[in-house]
Amino acid sequence: MRSPFKPLAVLALFALAAPLTATADATPPLPERLYTVPAIATPYKPDIAYISIDHFESEESVKMFELAMPEILKVKGLVIDVRRNGGGSSDFGLRILSWLSRRPIVSAASYRRDDNAVSRAHASRAVSWAPLASDGGYTEQHKEVFNGPVAVLIGPQTFSAAEDFTVAFRLMKRGVIVGEATGGSTGQPLFFALPGGGNARICVKRDVYPDGSLFVGKGVLSLPYHYVIRRIPHGLSAG
Repeated sequence: MRSPFKPLAVLALFALAAPLTATADATPPLPERLYTVPAIATPYKPDIAYISIDHFESEESVKMFELAMPEILKVKGLVIDVRRNGGGSSDFGLRILSWLSRRPIVSAASYRRDDNAVSRAHASRAVSWAPLASDGGYTEQHKEVFNGPVAVLIGPQTFSAAEDFTVAFRLMKRGVIVGEATGGSTGQPLFFALPGGGNARICVKRDVYPDGSLFVGKGVLSLPYHYVIRRIPHGLSAG
């Protein structure tokens, strides 16, 4: 298929020991929803597949990726674009990553906030963070998985479950991450109505890297597996 993208930058992609060179647009126009357009394209080179996933709000993101797998298995390299993915359910991201490896997929470590009114009354510590149970990683298996080089494109509009996806991809050491830091906000939101109309949400779960390092409030930057490519005025004006 012909690409509408105009190449702006050349990216060197590495996954495991296999180098791969591809031409990528720093800010190509993206569809509003993945399932409104063909799930896979080859805008850079015929042997490199590109797929944009702009949400994890429903199973459609997983279904479209799975539909594209027969074509992905034929190419040498894969680019997954989550630069405009606002999140949804982290499980959908893990299901997609399961097509890239046979190993258990470990994601962020999660903690819940515990409030203790009795401790507060005794002038003791009133708030603590208790770890949520870990199941040892996501372990869904497939008959075939893609073993070629992979790059994930991220940016400031990568939020929530898409950041969990990026963290898990980083921990897999499955390929490179390219772009600017993610939005830096993730964790289970609690929705509630506001007096007089409207609604709001607050985070009720704290997520960190397994070693305790922070990415909430900072964004995901995974050196040495991260290549920073910043947006430029020409790319922004082009959409």
